[in-house]
Amino acid sequence: MVPPRHIRFKHTKALKEAAQRQLTKFREEILEKDKSDPYFWNPRVKNLLDDIDDLAKDVDALTEAQIWPPGFSERFKDIYKTTRRLGLYAYNIDPDLL
Repeated sequence: MVPPRHIRFKHTKALKEAAQRQLTKFREEILEKDKSDPYFWNPRVKNLLDDIDDLAKDVDALTEAQIWPPGFSERFKDIYKTTRRLGLYAYNIDPDLL
């Protein structure tokens, strides 16, 4: 039996860096869409940006020696699903994060 993903990682440096890059891409894509479409901004977008910022802060707080918390993966998946529902398509997403 293969242990859950969050237990297999002994160090989170690579995953942390990938998550930081992807969260930045999500944020930039939202801000670009907001600039190009004046009707894009709504409460769901604001909540999504808040979720992205909250997860980014939590990811930044991780040390390399810590194990990647399983809740972080679920939060990332929720953010990804919400971006898709809003019509955003973050390209070059790292498959290790999903």
